[in-house]
Amino acid sequence: MSMLDNVLSNKYLHATGLVVAHILSIFRSKTQVDPQILTALNTEGYWILPDFFSESICNMLVQNFDERESIATIVDSDRRIFGMEKVSELHQHLFADSVFLKSIGDVHVGMPQILTTTMAAKLYAAPDKLGSGGGWHRDSFLPQFKAICYLTDVCEANGPFEYVPGSHRLTNKLKFALKTATRTHSNIPRYTQASIDEYCRVMGVESKFFVAKKGTVILCDTSGLHRGRPIMEGIRYAMTNYYRSPRLFLDRRAGKGKVYA
Repeated sequence: MSMLDNVLSNKYLHATGLVVAHILSIFRSKTQVDPQILTALNTEGYWILPDFFSESICNMLVQNFDERESIATIVDSDRRIFGMEKVSELHQHLFADSVFLKSIGDVHVGMPQILTTTMAAKLYAAPDKLGSGGGWHRDSFLPQFKAICYLTDVCEANGPFEYVPGSHRLTNKLKFALKTATRTHSNIPRYTQASIDEYCRVMGVESKFFVAKKGTVILCDTSGLHRGRPIMEGIRYAMTNYYRSPRLFLDRRAGKGKVYA
């Protein structure tokens, strides 16, 4: 157990520990994002950060969720708490406020990212369901950045995150539309397994699922094709930072053409 783990687990030093955690998050930031990460996000659509959190910190985050599960929204077999950063200081300081994660999204998308929410989830086995997220989908047609953290070990049976490499790239979206008779594939948000199989066959790629230990963070562009695989057994805990780009609009009521973010 690290010094930070000890501080966070001691109720008398808990407040101090949160400050330390926040400072560590700030020091994780870099003036320049690792080019290897950016290249992978641009070409494949994802990057893996192993051991982002220790086992002890993951266990504390899991305990925090269990203490608040009664306020979770139930979606099929998922238990989700949106805005977890507002009800859990640990989630806020350790994950939601991570300058390091946000800085990667800033550079990848090409504009400052705004954290929309941190969603914490507890996912139960449901082999007959489509999996977390309701099956294959895109979050957006335009680039969109997410950071997903496994808080428990995830094997193939635990519903790992699955992604189609390169499917976030505009050129590939257009190529697929031109190579198939249907011209709407790139624009619809939801996809059947048959549609995904067709995409992989036509584009010559294979989907990739991510088996990893607790504390692993997956960075991804969720304008690409992705899903949480159906959970065949066990329970999976995770948390996700949702980011968005500033939306500029004209304030017509003011009549001055003022632009807001």
